[in-house]
Amino acid sequence: MNNNYLADLKVIYVVGNSRSGTTMLSRILNNHSKVYSLPELHYFEKYNINATASHSNLLDAIVYLLRIIQKGFYDESPAVSFMSEAQNVYNHYLPDTYGTVYTAVLHYISRKQAVAYICEQTPQNVFYTDVIYSIIPNAYFIHIVRDPRDVLLSQKRKWRRASQGASFIPPSETIRAYFNYHPYTISKIWNAVVLKAQAVGIFTIRFEDIITNSIEALQTVCNACDLVFETGMEQVRITGSSSSKDSDSIGLNKERLYAWKRGGLNSAEIFICQFINSKCIQFWNYESRFVFPNLLLLLLYILYFPVHLLIAIVLNLNRQRNILAAIKRRIKR
Repeated sequence: MNNNYLADLKVIYVVGNSRSGTTMLSRILNNHSKVYSLPELHYFEKYNINATASHSNLLDAIVYLLRIIQKGFYDESPAVSFMSEAQNVYNHYLPDTYGTVYTAVLHYISRKQAVAYICEQTPQNVFYTDVIYSIIPNAYFIHIVRDPRDVLLSQKRKWRRASQGASFIPPSETIRAYFNYHPYTISKIWNAVVLKAQAVGIFTIRFEDIITNSIEALQTVCNACDLVFETGMEQVRITGSSSSKDSDSIGLNKERLYAWKRGGLNSAEIFICQFINSKCIQFWNYESRFVFPNLLLLLLYILYFPVHLLIAIVLNLNRQRNILAAIKRRIKR
């Protein structure tokens, strides 16, 4: 294994809850002259970084990364389209584990794009900080936190994304997003992510602060990554919302702030979210609103939960090496 490159491999991990603004922050960082942002890779959910493998299996892992980086997570181009480049990466770096495949490809991309930093935006990487530090000791982590009720509302509407500009999303992902939603599950995941970030001491920035006070907030983000803030970083396309269609407008959309207050969540959903996350809501200075839940809806959510969990397990089997361990990480706290 040729690992002389590891000393100058700089990676920024943008982590948090899905629908918390991780993609937005990744696009902002991509506007920096020294940063190149990647799509969500979901690599650590798929591969055991300590595992050795045959030449062909390591090539498959390189192809997996190259395909997502170049074409996006949902691309289904044949492996042969990337095999020549994958073989070149293998020959240069000689990886011997899935972990060294990962670092080799990221270093290769940083040299190809002529940047000092790679930004990786898979939200779930917050649960793999120890794994990441074991292969990239100088990794930077930026945790973005958003009002959990806005996250809940965005997750509730996430299945609409394909009709709002994200035409690359396949029907199977729309179905998965629809059945993944349950107010208890989403609320527990928010709680687990926030507590995990606090436990490992990750630098955290509020989504709301980036939107309302972008320059100051992004200066602190850059400082946390040893970057010098560059003017205009916040000028990104307004896309990715689950409540409105993608736009060609540039800037940060203030209409995304506290959307839950304008409707979209019923009283039982708000009650469940606030009951589970009350301490973290207070810690991050979000408003707590008294809500008496609709008891019939509350009962329906309770009765539906086992069915929801079973469906979610089935629909997410191909996304995780160990689906039960993944569920435990997300809802145990």
